[in-house]
Amino acid sequence: MKSVLITGTSKGLGNALLEVFLRNGWRVFALARKVNSFSKLTDLYQDTCIPIEADVTDENCSELIESIIKSKTKSLDILINNAGNAEKCFGIENVNPIDLDNHFKVHVSGAFRIIKSCLPYLKKSFEPIIINVSSRKGSINKINSGEYRILLPYQIAKAAQNMLTVGLNQELKNTKIKTYSIHPGNLKTDVAPPDADTEPTEAAEKIYNWIHSKENPSESFFHSIMDETTLEW
Repeated sequence: MKSVLITGTSKGLGNALLEVFLRNGWRVFALARKVNSFSKLTDLYQDTCIPIEADVTDENCSELIESIIKSKTKSLDILINNAGNAEKCFGIENVNPIDLDNHFKVHVSGAFRIIKSCLPYLKKSFEPIIINVSSRKGSINKINSGEYRILLPYQIAKAAQNMLTVGLNQELKNTKIKTYSIHPGNLKTDVAPPDADTEPTEAAEKIYNWIHSKENPSESFFHSIMDETTLEW
């Protein structure tokens, strides 16, 4: 049985991804700060839905993740770093350094922490994949063009996460592990942008199908899942 670890599974895209993978027969390590939010799935898929109650910003979560994975499987096929935050701090006068720190801790150091915890198990998979769920608003070129309103904490964190993806891809290119940044679409969530037009369930299905398309390129890239285009870094 193939295994995937998904972060941020309490709601939105993470919850939709959890359901898609479970429905297709995967063992899913579902990491969230509140696992009771998907207790119905845990009850329905008792053998394959493995909840991990943890915060990606907590240094102690690494040991918990490793111990739970080790107790269930020898290898991990996919890691999806989906956990995120997007506080609406518009204008530099309304942004404090702590706002930057809070976003960086989730999107960058948090994602890095999860990757480090999962790496030994990913290396044992036949075709391991790391997916960092990014955003069109992490594109430096797009922001520089004036296309989007400035939301400094989130945009800086996502741009840094994209660099994490590229750096990992270069470091791991001589291994079996492929690393990607993807933009899941303009999602209808509780922090949705005004132009949101995509349900998380639709995006989750698209991501699942893309993973299984066998057309994934060998290089990391900033890819838009919904319209199948490659975005600018």
